[in-house]
Amino acid sequence: MSSGYGLNGGPSRCFPFWQELLACYVVNTSSEDASGKKKCQPALEDYYECMHHKKEVGHAQKIYCVREHQD
Repeated sequence: MSSGYGLNGGPSRCFPFWQELLACYVVNTSSEDASGKKKCQPALEDYYECMHHKKEVGHAQKIYCVREHQD
């Protein structure tokens, strides 16, 4: 959940990824210089993947298509 709390009241499944992303921003950016955001791109991708599963779904669709063509 985007609030940081899971369905059962504990931390959400993506909370560790959010913490990693936030820590990266804190270490690599400042109020005067935001160029360090580029260093955080892998952490941002991990967080988005956790939230939306786009890469996982795309990979599963490719596997499904390959299996369909083999039959």
